Formats: sequence, C-alpha cells, structure tokens
Amino acid sequence: MPYNNANDKNKKTLQDKSIDLSLPPEYTERLILTKFFTDRAYTNFISENFAPDQYDNETIKSALKVGNAYYRKYGKVPSVETTAGILDKLGKQEESKLLPSYANFELEVDDDFARDAIRDYIRNKSLFNLIFSNADRILKEKDASPYVSEMARISAIDFYTDVGFNYLEEIEEHIFDLQNPDNRMSTGYQELDFATNGGFPTEGKCLIVFMAQPGLGKSMMMHNLATNMIKANKRVLIVSLEMTEQIYARRISANLTKCNVNQLEDPINSDAIRSEVSAVKSDNPDAYLIIKEFPPSSLKALSLANYIDRLIMMGRKPNIVFVDYLNLMVPNKQERDANSYERIGEVCKELRALSYKYGIPIVTATQTNRGGFNNPDVDMSNISDSAQTGHHTDMLGALTSNGPESGVINLSLIKNRFGRMGTKIAYQMDATSLRLIEASSRQINEHDPNLQSVLSDL
Repeated sequence: MPYNNANDKNKKTLQDKSIDLSLPPEYTERLILTKFFTDRAYTNFISENFAPDQYDNETIKSALKVGNAYYRKYGKVPSVETTAGILDKLGKQEESKLLPSYANFELEVDDDFARDAIRDYIRNKSLFNLIFSNADRILKEKDASPYVSEMARISAIDFYTDVGFNYLEEIEEHIFDLQNPDNRMSTGYQELDFATNGGFPTEGKCLIVFMAQPGLGKSMMMHNLATNMIKANKRVLIVSLEMTEQIYARRISANLTKCNVNQLEDPINSDAIRSEVSAVKSDNPDAYLIIKEFPPSSLKALSLANYIDRLIMMGRKPNIVFVDYLNLMVPNKQERDANSYERIGEVCKELRALSYKYGIPIVTATQTNRGGFNNPDVDMSNISDSAQTGHHTDMLGALTSNGPESGVINLSLIKNRFGRMGTKIAYQMDATSLRLIEASSRQINEHDPNLQSVLSDL
C-alpha cells in the first residue's frame, strides 16, 4: 500500500492546535451566579473579587451586586427570592423576573473545571477593564508603570483550597518535618548549618539577607554559598546587578580551583578550571549554575519572576536564587515621590513573595549605613535605606571585621527564624581565591596570639 502522508499532516495539525476548553462568556457568567448562591466554597472568592464591570448580562450584574452587598453586611448569602425582591424594590422589575431562571443553571461540571473557568474569567475581565479604562492615560504618558502592581495582583487571583496545617490532627507530619534533613539545604558551612538547624529551607518561603559595609564581603559570601550549593547537586541562579556575568564566573572559578583570581588566564589554571568543572558535573549530575546580569536600578520582582518562568519552561527551575543585591532593585510599582525607605521595603516584600510563589529560598544583600562602617557590633539600627529590610527578612546576617589585617570576616546572625539568634561565626578569607573558610566561633579569636597557627591548621 503506497505511503500517504495526508493522515500524518492532519494529525500534526491537531497536535499543533491547542484546544480552547473555556466556556462561552454568557455560560461562565451564569455559572458564577449559580455558584455564588449555591456553593459557599465559591461565594467568598466571587465576592472578594467582584466588580460590576466584569459582567455583561444586566440581570447577573444586578443580582451579584445586591447579593455581594448583602453577603458583606450580614455574612451570609441571600436566597434567590430575597435578591429578586430587593431588585424589584430597586425598580429593576425585568431583572427580578429573570433572576430565578438565570440562577437555576443546570450545567454539570466538576470543581476543578468550574474553579478554572471562574478564576480565568474574573482575571481576564479585570485585566481588560484595567487596561481599557486607562488606555488613554497610558498612551498619553507613555508609562504603564503605575498599573503594574495592580496587574500583578489581578494575575495572582486564585482560589485558596488549602485551609492550612491542622497542628493537633497532623502532628506526625510536623514530627516528620523536624526529623527529615531533606527539608533543609546545606549551606556547605558546618557552623551556619548548625545555627539554622540544617541550612536553608528547601521549600523556600523565606528571604535571607546579608548586610555589610561596601567592600566587606556581601558578594563574596553569596558566591561562596553558590559554589557550595552546586557541589551539593543544587540548581543555582545568581542574578547580578553590580558585576558582569564573566566577572562573577571568574570568582566561581577561583573558588572551585583555589587558584588566584587574577591569574586564571594562565594555561595551568585554565586546565584546572576545566578539570574541576568536569568533576563537579560528574559528581553532581543535576547541578547547574546560571549567572544572569541585569542593569542596576532596572530589575523589578515582576521581571525576575518572568525570567524564572522562562527557566522553568526550559526545565531549569532553580533550587535557590541569589540576588546581588537588594538595593539595586526597584519596586514593581515605582512611585515617583517614594523615598528609599518605602522603595527598599517594597522590594523586600516582593522578593519574599517570589520565594513563596516558586517555593525556593531567595538570598540577597544590603549595605550598612554610616553607623555600621568599621563597627564590629552591627545591629538592625545599621541597616541602610530602609529598616523594613529587617522586618521582612527571615534571616539577617551582619558581616563585620576588626580590620583588614586580621583576614577574618565575622558573620553575626542578628535575626534568625530558622534557629539560633546571636550566633557569631568566623571565616578566614583567602584573598587570592576569594574563598571564605569557616572556623568555629568557639575555636577562633582575632586577638588570640595563636590565631595564625589555628588558621593554618584549617
């Protein structure tokens, strides 16, 4: 039988076309009305996201407007008959007569389909109305930034079916979490892991901030942690707003090979880089490190989310994200008269929200104010730009030094939701390879005359 590729072409056409599973708008509006009156699981969602301009059918719009007002005032859903009576009293006799037939919508759909249909309808209508009602202003001012925050809010509209963790009934799940080390991502530093009860949470939902005066090791701490992570088979994303991708890569190479960061172009050191990277890839098949550079004072949390979404579409969702650094980001909604306190505070909240969205820890850094310069006892009062950084972070670590000659950088955990607060950890800095080598805070003392012998033993 001769080969006929017509069937293959038809199959390919069907495969290439994505099937639209959405209901017609008039059906969705009736489904919303019916669910509002008959299913409490939907009522609150429809009520809290209600806006009259979302609905084209005048009967449904009027009924939901009355029903929503009643629900907000009395905390319960009015009957269809009560709603019809109120509509009649308001002079909407036609809507009052039609309401019982509209509210009795016999369409058999399962909950997953109904939730998706209602959520997508409300999202799309809300976004359309936001853009359409402000289109003239956006075109005139050539600036859509005042509406970005509202767009992000609308895009995040969703049903919350998870009622939370029932402590008394699900205590075994809690015990499992306490005893399961897989719930923690090791930092590669024993003392830091000890202080955080095993490392950073693998499920994210946290913002980790390192604070230091300029040039004292914020980026160094992050690239050392990133190097430790890839050697532990983790997928790592570094977002740089200060250094180029190749400068960051140079630091990682020096860290991996322990070679002089300023002599990596030497053929022997280049061979060492190839060898070390090959060994890391062989021992850690799932690991990768992506370094992405953005211009300073241009990156918003929303733009970062779009970039992470692209990585996820490529099958490269990171286990952890490092942002270098916090103060060089801008909030999603950039207010022209906003001061640094408000701006950095918003960025902190938005970054922490991304950690919840993607279920990954986000690590970043900030600078100290002038009071923190050359101060061995930095605390929250020394946070630059915005004290809100301390409010919204889950772990805040201050990096300090008692002088450049000591070669020691101290990490003080001045806020720590993961474990022990007040912990102070000492690191010896290898200035040639930019490595931080951890020494127990119980073992090292900068003023100890035997300091150098202790460090050499490390």
